[in-house]
Amino acid sequence: MKYENTEDAVRKEACERVKQIVKAIKAIKIKYYLNFSKISDEDKQTYQELETNLEQISEEHNLSNLKNALMQEVEAKYDGKNPEDMEQNGKPEFSENILQACYGAIDAQKEALSKGKITQALRCQEQLKKYRQELDEEGNREVSSYKREKFAELMQTREQLEEQIRSWNSTMKGMYRISDAQKRDAIMKKIQGLRNRENKQTKESEIEMATI
Repeated sequence: MKYENTEDAVRKEACERVKQIVKAIKAIKIKYYLNFSKISDEDKQTYQELETNLEQISEEHNLSNLKNALMQEVEAKYDGKNPEDMEQNGKPEFSENILQACYGAIDAQKEALSKGKITQALRCQEQLKKYRQELDEEGNREVSSYKREKFAELMQTREQLEEQIRSWNSTMKGMYRISDAQKRDAIMKKIQGLRNRENKQTKESEIEMATI
């Protein structure tokens, strides 16, 4: 019994490790969405190491099914294939693949906007338009709903920034002594930086919400 418990614990840990590796691979895929050929040497090395580790762990612990399922989802969402390169002929798999590709484009667009990468965000938006042309009315409703949820997360981030600014402004009120001048200057710089970021995110989010 003790041996079985140990074996189960090891397998569970291996499952979590597989999920973590796939999550890291997903992050790199999103970072270079539609532009994977321009991956940096450092990220390329990291990506290759992640793939190697994923294969080793999945083989050692008989987790190939889990690995394949997780990686298929990542590839379906973030490989950025054009619709004409995906199987069609009225197959139900085509609609599902297109739907997953839409989700991937939205994820990548949201990530680009959160980092101020406007050009990348626009590329994601154009790719999303291509995918949506292949969807029926119901599919487009699902995509619109998913996009609203994702961009609402950007707005939540904005609210968090506003709360942080209010907190720092409150702290500033108690700093009137000359000896606190340096602290006030440091906080003011942080507040201005947050306000700049807030204004940028607000403008970007308003533009994106208008296109949903």
